[in-house]
Amino acid sequence: MSTTTDAFTFWPATPGRWDDVEGLFRDASYPQRCWCAYWYLPNREFKAGWGEGNRATLKAKVASERPPGLLAYDGEVPIGWCAMAPREEHDRLNRSKPFAPIDDCSVWSLTCFVVRKGYRRKGLMSALIAAAVDHALRQGVTTLEAYPV
Repeated sequence: MSTTTDAFTFWPATPGRWDDVEGLFRDASYPQRCWCAYWYLPNREFKAGWGEGNRATLKAKVASERPPGLLAYDGEVPIGWCAMAPREEHDRLNRSKPFAPIDDCSVWSLTCFVVRKGYRRKGLMSALIAAAVDHALRQGVTTLEAYPV
């Protein structure tokens, strides 16, 4: 199911949209090496996978039953990404003292954002966050946390 604003459309990152995920990430410098694997993997695995290994991690997440994030579109052009998943799927969050859970609530985490050059400073981040909240609510999620950098 998509979410639409006046300017953008948002879709879950499903296997049929992998080419759009890949195109968006390959058009950016850091994301084409990180591939949003940072939060999922222990540091040694993340560093060893820098580039294609991390790409394989995200591709496997996209191929899984639950989409690992949302894609933003301007018409047919993928222009943004927001990674979101249940907190317990993120190895680094599970082991982090500064980001330790504060209670036993079920929480989803928004961990990464990518915005295509030319679409920055146009309100896309706010729209991505709103679409993520809408998507989470439709999944029955009641609590979200975010770690954008």
